[in-house]
Amino acid sequence: MRQRVAVSATRGGHVFEADLAAVAARSIDTETTLRTALRAPSDPLFGTAPASGTYNASADPKLQNDNPLTGGKSFSGLAQQLQMVARMIDASSAAGIGAKRQVLFVSLGGFDMHDNENRTHADLMARLAHAMRYFDTTLGAMGAQSKVTTFTASDFGRTFTSNGDGTDHGWGGHHFVMGGAVKGGDIYGKVPVLGAKNANNNDFDSSPNQIGNGSLLPTTSRTSFGEVSGHDGRSAIESGDRAGDAQHAVKASRRPTEPHAAVCRNRGKSRTRGTTPKGQSCGVIA
Repeated sequence: MRQRVAVSATRGGHVFEADLAAVAARSIDTETTLRTALRAPSDPLFGTAPASGTYNASADPKLQNDNPLTGGKSFSGLAQQLQMVARMIDASSAAGIGAKRQVLFVSLGGFDMHDNENRTHADLMARLAHAMRYFDTTLGAMGAQSKVTTFTASDFGRTFTSNGDGTDHGWGGHHFVMGGAVKGGDIYGKVPVLGAKNANNNDFDSSPNQIGNGSLLPTTSRTSFGEVSGHDGRSAIESGDRAGDAQHAVKASRRPTEPHAAVCRNRGKSRTRGTTPKGQSCGVIA
């Protein structure tokens, strides 16, 4: 409250100064409304309340994935980020903020695997799979699966040749789209033809879709992602008779990539557009 009073007190006769103060005041008011409506992470809808003491996200079974390297459990930072996204979506609706569309981003790094790829990639895929399942299950409990669409993007794919212990930077890749409003079972773009490596060099010249070191040549631009995301009647995301009916969307990526193909599916049938990107992050459009 003191912050808002201070902001209001700074308004002067200058039109830009007054407008900036008004924007800051609205931001403070919205943050207060959202913070009040935000449920605790230990709420059964999002997490697990501790038997005693304060909530510790790293000890929450819902935020732990099976670690393929150790056979034990590991805390998933990506799941915790998506927990916050789910809480934000829930609070936005409960607080009556009236946002027509929200965009929230989360991230999962470590995909730039120039070495130790076999172990690192297995661990990252386990974390990603668990986080997506956690998020989809939570949205189902919220009754919001048809209002949230999750999709991935990335910097770039990887080469098909090894550098000895990993792979190097490629070009095209694949990504997935997930959500209750997604019309699944489709492939967007073209499935690449995978060729054999030329024994005399690092070219894959038997394939029209691969260049040096086997990198995939993109066929579907990132700018066409909107079609997959429900911007016309041919879109992948449809609800009832309306295309693009999803109110929220989650994007997993660092930067948009040039995808080669997309395999999409609805809820239990996963929609895929991705191989081994450099980094992944996620955001939500509401």
